Amino acid sequence: MSNHITGYYKSRKEALLKEFDRTLALMEDSLVKRYGKEFADSLKLTIRQEYKKLIPEIPFIDGVRGKPLN
Repeated sequence: MSNHITGYYKSRKEALLKEFDRTLALMEDSLVKRYGKEFADSLKLTIRQEYKKLIPEIPFIDGVRGKPLN
């Protein structure tokens, strides 16, 4: 049995996005200060969309010392 399972996190997508949104909220002030409100909003939206696309591809690696299969 493989210790590398593709799509494992797909079922946890909503929870992962919720956690992502909380983390992104912590960075909001810094992003706005550095890039301005309009660009920061655009950047956050783009980053979230890319993360959402990556979730099904995140490998599940069983165990603390599990290694991805090549």
